[in-house]
Amino acid sequence: MSNNLAALLTTFLSFVFAALSFYIIEPILAGKKATIFGTKMDLSSYLKPLFWLVVPLVLVTLVLMVFSPKVGTFEQSLTVESLNQAQTKMQQTRANVDQARATDYNVTTGSSLIGDSVALRASEYLKAVIPTIDIDASVSRNLQTGMEVYNTSISNHVLKQNVIIALGTNPVDDFKEELDKLVTNLPKGHRLILVTPYDGRVAGDANSISVQTRQYELELAEKYDYVSIADWYQVALENPDIWLGTDNVHFGSNAETIKQGGELYANTIKTAIEKVENGPVKP
Repeated sequence: MSNNLAALLTTFLSFVFAALSFYIIEPILAGKKATIFGTKMDLSSYLKPLFWLVVPLVLVTLVLMVFSPKVGTFEQSLTVESLNQAQTKMQQTRANVDQARATDYNVTTGSSLIGDSVALRASEYLKAVIPTIDIDASVSRNLQTGMEVYNTSISNHVLKQNVIIALGTNPVDDFKEELDKLVTNLPKGHRLILVTPYDGRVAGDANSISVQTRQYELELAEKYDYVSIADWYQVALENPDIWLGTDNVHFGSNAETIKQGGELYANTIKTAIEKVENGPVKP
């Protein structure tokens, strides 16, 4: 069910069960009379049936605890993608060393992406539409922690010509400073593509850090000709179906909507790459 309906149902049942416990079950267990709408009732004769009712519920709970998966489907998919990404990254690093193609700035052509859990969720689809892309995405990564990866990649000379930054979903207060660092630290001969963050819980709220981050990214793209935008925020707004039953940050609640969201995300970035392929690089 949707998040709003789930929250409403959870709240309602919490009050119902709390009232049942306080006014009926606890007095019976204490040997007192239960109070229902101000009327005291002797329900002690129901104590034994109540006990036998609890027994199967406890057994069901134990069975669920034993046989339920220790890791949810969402967490499992992110873990698998992280492992696949690590293997691919090692292979691509070796390929970059062995077969790097030089440009005027001695930069390897292609694209490198540094992202968060949204990019990690879409990594399968990114590889499908951009086979040569290098992906380094991680759960809970923000602009600050992403900057560490960014600077390490610069030091190791492993960034390809198109540097894609897919961060901002996990907000930081100093987003302007961090984004400025991305531009300043970008090596010569590279392009910077910023993937705008989307958080459906605050979309449209001009006071939210997520929306302000996107706005500043748009300003940077206007200011520098080697900085461009992959506007995932706008694409996300235009495709509400992929957010049904989700946390409104990670697209897809089933196989169909995960595929739809992954392809939209990947093609948004692919389109941005195609637009700048023959465009300016940082001089």
